[in-house]
Amino acid sequence: MSYPGGQQPQFGQPTPWHQGPPPHHGQPAPLGGHPAPPAYPQQGYPQQGYPQTGYPQHPGPVPPAHGATPPGVPSGPLTLPGPGALPTLLGIALMVVAMFALPWADDVHFLDIYRATTTDALKQAPLSVQLAGAYVTLLGFVAYVVPLLSTLPWTLGAIRTQRAARWLAGVRRKPLSHSSFTWFRLVYTGRALIPVVIHVTGVVLLFQDSTSAMGPGPWVMIIGALLALAGAWTGPRKGPAMPY
Repeated sequence: MSYPGGQQPQFGQPTPWHQGPPPHHGQPAPLGGHPAPPAYPQQGYPQQGYPQTGYPQHPGPVPPAHGATPPGVPSGPLTLPGPGALPTLLGIALMVVAMFALPWADDVHFLDIYRATTTDALKQAPLSVQLAGAYVTLLGFVAYVVPLLSTLPWTLGAIRTQRAARWLAGVRRKPLSHSSFTWFRLVYTGRALIPVVIHVTGVVLLFQDSTSAMGPGPWVMIIGALLALAGAWTGPRKGPAMPY
């Protein structure tokens, strides 16, 4: 049998016309003299059924971080310091002056009456005297603390979140909003009315037999409680985050 070029191929070598291109580094040698397929897809030709790498993906919407205000919802406090803070502060200041500085009868101050009131003497006294003693020893101080701890924070805009509205106002079933703002004003006004009733009742019981001897202290105390009541009704300003 004759071969082209007169040369007989060596044993184990492919014939010249079946010899393919030399294999690349890392590719297996061709079998049967046929070129091996490429190990990786050719660049520029997308493969069917597989996502193409190197192309930017379109991310979905990113959820807001924990505790962040969702988009479109106004941020900020529910309430801001309002005009009700001025009469409340003035009323609390007047109550302090009445309790510790001004005389209640001649040269007798409120703390003098407090020291002179003993539990043993009240046990044998009539009911009206016992109630007057309860005002001097306990209820008068409670009536002073209520505007300080309730009315003043309300008028200064302490309710900044719905959680604060539930805990400070004690209103569990109604969130603070424009529609429920009047209800919150009524709640705080009702609280501020309690000190007024306590002070008026206590003063009447103390001076029921000697009204002419009453000094400026009781009057200033009642005026201060009324100013705090007016401040509670006036309330704070509505903040930007207060819903409708």
